[in-house]
Amino acid sequence: MAYPRKPSASCEECRKRRTKCNKARPSCGQCIRTKRICPGYRESEDFVFFDESDKVAKKSSAASRSASPPERTSPPKGRPVAVAQYATPVNSPEAGLPQDLDILALNFFVSNYVHSDSMSSQFDFLPGLYAREGLTSSGLQQSMKAVGLAGLGKSINRPDFITSSRKCYLSAIQTITNALSQPQAADRDSTLSSILLMGMYEVLLLPDTSGLTNLKRHLDGAITLANMRLQAENRTDVEMKMIGSLVQSVIMSSWIQNIPLPAGFHALRRQHNEEEQPSTVHAIFLDHLVDMIGFRHAMCDNTYTTPNAAIYEAVRIDKRLASFLGRMPQEGRYQEVHGSGEPAQLVYDEYYHVYPSNLAAHLWNSVRSSRLRLHRIIIMKCLVLLKATSKEDVSAFAEQRAISEAIVRSLSRDICASVPQLAGYVEDLESYSERASVRSRSESLEPTTHFLYDRGQLIQAPAFLLSPIQVKRSPSKVSSSPRRANLYNILYMLYALRPVAILPEDMKLWIQQRVEWIEAKTEPDDLALLKGMLHNKPHHGPAWVAAERSPAVNGNGPTMTAVR
Repeated sequence: MAYPRKPSASCEECRKRRTKCNKARPSCGQCIRTKRICPGYRESEDFVFFDESDKVAKKSSAASRSASPPERTSPPKGRPVAVAQYATPVNSPEAGLPQDLDILALNFFVSNYVHSDSMSSQFDFLPGLYAREGLTSSGLQQSMKAVGLAGLGKSINRPDFITSSRKCYLSAIQTITNALSQPQAADRDSTLSSILLMGMYEVLLLPDTSGLTNLKRHLDGAITLANMRLQAENRTDVEMKMIGSLVQSVIMSSWIQNIPLPAGFHALRRQHNEEEQPSTVHAIFLDHLVDMIGFRHAMCDNTYTTPNAAIYEAVRIDKRLASFLGRMPQEGRYQEVHGSGEPAQLVYDEYYHVYPSNLAAHLWNSVRSSRLRLHRIIIMKCLVLLKATSKEDVSAFAEQRAISEAIVRSLSRDICASVPQLAGYVEDLESYSERASVRSRSESLEPTTHFLYDRGQLIQAPAFLLSPIQVKRSPSKVSSSPRRANLYNILYMLYALRPVAILPEDMKLWIQQRVEWIEAKTEPDDLALLKGMLHNKPHHGPAWVAAERSPAVNGNGPTMTAVR
């Protein structure tokens, strides 16, 4: 049994050094005195095992044919695993799993990756589908169990669960392959959904280049199957939801992997949107992301013959992103807190945001990141034009450059303002409880320019695709215990800000200090993986801007005026 005695509430550094900890928040006295980075405290939930999961795990461990797994060192995070309404346990002799482990896998999958709100989950269609076809579709059963066991095994460090998940995965692959050779089976909703789940499994277990490559293969096959199915006259609601989920997954995969959208995608998206207009905030944002993907590859392919043309396209996309944020529903907006007196290392410039959920914060930061990239391209192109343009035409480009630089700084400041919540210490700030100066964000700033000086891409690490659903909370109840996905997402954003040369020096220093603090709280293997992905990405960050082999200005482009 873990923690047989009352566990110490001291911070990790004080426990390691066996020194007395005063348990002050956000940093204890010992860490402040010795100028260490205080890693924070274990939450009460870290000391508790969830009865149902623990019993099942012990039973399955005894029945496992593999060697005894290492003792569990940490319990699962979050709420207890609950039996879902539609997750009827099914024996799976082909995978060789005891029934208790089947139940555990399905429960974990449904509890963490399925939600009735399509904003929070790409698999909101699964409960109804499983109720209808789950008992008769071995592929759907095995793919759900594969994902559930892989996620659970990673979260509680159980290699034997990972091994069992691979058996389920191979069984699902064989079943799906057989189904695709039979027209009637290939036309079932469960077949397409199983392919989507197999793609999710690849990224969950191998969130690196090989996993993403396998994800692309699964998605390419799903696109072919979905296009064939759309030729039929009668389509179900579940089918349209599945295809919508496929469209979203393909967009995210292309963006993360820096690859063009695959053949057949645009036809699929066009036909799907004709019948089912994107209605959620997330789906609408991904529509804008399609523009970003096209623009990125046009830049890399030197499609734009003049710097002017690239600037105008960047401005067009930026206008759409700004308009998208201007129409953000009230429940998705954040609040500003001006926290004078907060420790400077925790809050940049005495200013931070409180979001209704971490998912909302990720969405805002994704759009900010997109707009920031666009304006960095605009700045680069303006510099090219300023060197090559006659004196009388210089003023317009100089003005546009100044506007874009101001926007880059403002967007970066807002990303910094999201760090306290996403890094998990916002509730420890004194001003959080007071919030006397909080005001709702209206987004309708002084209309001197079409740019809203705060908004704007979805460049997320693969964990964003797989992060467990966020429970919607009011701003006053934001959790201070970040999931790992939140830490990696905000770390990804801060990494992207570090090379931005035009940021104020104090902001650069604050970003670097927060990066070091967050890195100290992450798993070394996962951190190395994230850094490796960023290092190997050929056009990561402003570097997809690296295809900046700008052709000489030939005077044939449109006349440029400052964008306001």
